[in-house]
Amino acid sequence: YELFQEAFAEFQQNQREKDTALKRYGLTLFDREVSTFAPTDDATVPGDYRLGAGDHLTIDLFGTENNHYDLQVTRDGQINIPKLGPILVAGLTFEDAREFIRSRVAEELLGAQASISMGRLRAINIFLAGEVAVPGAYSVSALTTISQALFQVGGISDIGSLRNIQVKRHGKVAQIFDTYSLLLQGDSSNDIRLRSGDVVFVPPYSGTVTVTGAVKRPMIYEYIQGESIRDAITMAGELTPDAYPSGISVVSKALGKSLPEVKNIDLDLATSSSYPLQDGDLITVPISTDNLKNAVTIEGAVVRPGIYGWVEGQRISDLLNSVDGDLKIYADLGYGLIVRQKNQRLDIEVLQVDLAAAILNKGSLEDVLTRPRDKILVFGLAKVTDLSSVDSEKALDQIQISSEGGTLDLEEEELSDIEKEVASVQRDVLLAPIISKLQSQARAGEPVKTASISGAVKSPGIFPVTTNFTVKKLIAAAGGLEDRVYMESAELRSLFASPDNEILSRYTEIDLLAETDERAATKVQSRDHLHVRAVARWNPDESVVLSGEIRFPGTYRIQKGESLSNVLKRAGGLTEDAFPIGTVFTRESIAKMETQRAREFAQSIIRDFAASQLTKEDKDIDINEVNSVAEKLDEFTGSGRLLVDIEAAISGDQLADIRLEDGDNIIIPQRVSTVTVVGEIRRPGTHSYQKDLDLNDYIGLSAGMTARADNKELYIVRADGSVLRPESSWVRYTAEASLRPGDTIVVPIDSDYTNNIKLWREITQIVFNSTSGLAAIAAATR
Repeated sequence: YELFQEAFAEFQQNQREKDTALKRYGLTLFDREVSTFAPTDDATVPGDYRLGAGDHLTIDLFGTENNHYDLQVTRDGQINIPKLGPILVAGLTFEDAREFIRSRVAEELLGAQASISMGRLRAINIFLAGEVAVPGAYSVSALTTISQALFQVGGISDIGSLRNIQVKRHGKVAQIFDTYSLLLQGDSSNDIRLRSGDVVFVPPYSGTVTVTGAVKRPMIYEYIQGESIRDAITMAGELTPDAYPSGISVVSKALGKSLPEVKNIDLDLATSSSYPLQDGDLITVPISTDNLKNAVTIEGAVVRPGIYGWVEGQRISDLLNSVDGDLKIYADLGYGLIVRQKNQRLDIEVLQVDLAAAILNKGSLEDVLTRPRDKILVFGLAKVTDLSSVDSEKALDQIQISSEGGTLDLEEEELSDIEKEVASVQRDVLLAPIISKLQSQARAGEPVKTASISGAVKSPGIFPVTTNFTVKKLIAAAGGLEDRVYMESAELRSLFASPDNEILSRYTEIDLLAETDERAATKVQSRDHLHVRAVARWNPDESVVLSGEIRFPGTYRIQKGESLSNVLKRAGGLTEDAFPIGTVFTRESIAKMETQRAREFAQSIIRDFAASQLTKEDKDIDINEVNSVAEKLDEFTGSGRLLVDIEAAISGDQLADIRLEDGDNIIIPQRVSTVTVVGEIRRPGTHSYQKDLDLNDYIGLSAGMTARADNKELYIVRADGSVLRPESSWVRYTAEASLRPGDTIVVPIDSDYTNNIKLWREITQIVFNSTSGLAAIAAATR
């Protein structure tokens, strides 16, 4: 009961919010500024208007008499026409008075005729009382009706009745005016003209009902005694096309009871539709279901997805009769599903079809007969590669799609739309609600109708078990086999219950070659799992790139564990001009590691700086400089250079003859005979290599070091990317620092000239670990 009370309290709160948004119908009719008088002198006077004291008649005589008179009806009801005398007109209609005056003129003034019209109308005094905006006495035109009088006073208050407006004359109710008759039916017969002394009385409304849901005008409506649900729906503009008239609910607030009552109304039944209204009723008209009776739905990789009409004898080929015209270019023709409702509990069953066979062989077993409310699913290929001649106005030259992180070779602005379109028809997307339904409808004696597959298939996962489900059908559901598959053996695991009701597993070896024969096809049951083995070390696409001084440069496919020397041998070896010492060998995995280490070092710099500020160890480093260094490290991308000894690898040194990986890039430069000197040198430059010159000689050739040079930190970058730090005596560098062709001598700046030299040295070290040569040195010194 407490839960019900909470639910009902929430219902009441929602209803109050709805009532706040909804307004009472007709209440805004009289919304306007208050005015005590509206001129009506120019209004057309109807023929049944009755003359009274104060009205003016305009009489024009022509013929033997030519005169114009503006005559007022006196208090005794007469007008005085010269040569004719007084004529009693009060109480006559305007039409009768006009005919009477014409006849008198024709009888008494021979040869004269009269034209009679109304002049100024008399004013009458009325009183408006009750629930009006501004009650009180008003002076209005004699032509004023009930509705016009309400306009004059600014309309009706929020609690005033719109359907029981009373005109009291001489103490009795002379007329009841219902504004709904005027607004809903255009009937103004009860909107009578007022007379002097009339009282217009607006009582509070006696009851309202709220009509919401599938009606044309959901609002709050005032009702009168004797009206029914049918009348309320009519006031709300009738039902919308999607309304469900047999399920209308009415919440009534019954007097003397703690809780409202709910009643269901079928508007098509006379007994229900005549149900009387009560004050505060909430009438809700629900929307009819979207379920269709005779329809078939098509979804997935089709040109025209949607709902189609079903007829007796309809087959798949009647709905999809052309591969080119009805299916997308990336549709999987080997696998399609029909999802069918099998009982009144809305349980489903799934039929698997070969779409290509169904479309091309009309009337075959694969061309299944459809039933009402079937859903046909057409999946996209698990892997789509090298599709050309795409039928598209955007003239897409090539589509390359892979279910495992593939790409689309399209114009940038079209990339997202095509990717989304292909992703939306993949198996995991379209099958998710079906698998969920099959799992939820499983019950005792009726196990879940799903099986799974993994391994060397294009789209591993869970799939529906259909009629006569075999290993071949399960593989087709998974998009087919990959080229790395081991055809001679796969493993099928089946679950079964032991006599002790313990769930056990049974493993069966499957020959995939034999499964292509339908007569030897192995059945797959509920919860079975098929693992398709893959050939070990299957790497048909792994390759390396050889360039530079190679006899036959290019991209070479490699096998697992193939050595550097073997690939160089396949490429014809090195040319005579090759400079193997300067080989640039880059590897993607190393590049990623270098990039990651640069990111980590950037975070370390920030942490160390923050710690130094807290302990006041170093006050000379500016935070902007630290952030600049960290940003450059965050933007740094490693080159992945690996130091290799090509000559040793070719000569048979197993330690130097490294194993290659997919994506390795090997560049053999042309022979060089130069030595470069950079850094804090008076004349940086490149010099010809001479065997008898040492490190001191080359520094001398560059005019020596500058005053800011740090000769103790000098180092040499070899052509192969390695770094050598030579030892020095008091005046010269030792002979151990022998130079080779392609070497670069780097003279760094002394730490006394910069406060953050330690940071830059560490950055330089990172850069030299990933690159080599003059470009790397320039990047570090900048």
